[in-house]
Amino acid sequence: MPLSEVIAIIDAHEGRLPSQTQAYLQRQRSEGRLIIVDPLRINSYVILADRAYGCPVAPATLKARGLVVGDSEWLEPVAEAGERSRPQRATNGRLN
Repeated sequence: MPLSEVIAIIDAHEGRLPSQTQAYLQRQRSEGRLIIVDPLRINSYVILADRAYGCPVAPATLKARGLVVGDSEWLEPVAEAGERSRPQRATNGRLN
């Protein structure tokens, strides 16, 4: 996903989430716009303008995975459960 679309990355374990954040995530879930990557492991929430992701990857790791490809910045896709993340190859300005 383009980093320019990322509004916030929230640590799911940073104490208790503020009530406004909980309400926002609940609203996203009820509208079908909260995508949970692994329901047993949510370490962060990646917030975009039109959706949010519950992600098993820690916020610091997501930050480290941010990279520049051509003129665009991209957040590297998360590896499937049990897979090691590998650097992605850029093609036509997009990660594969």
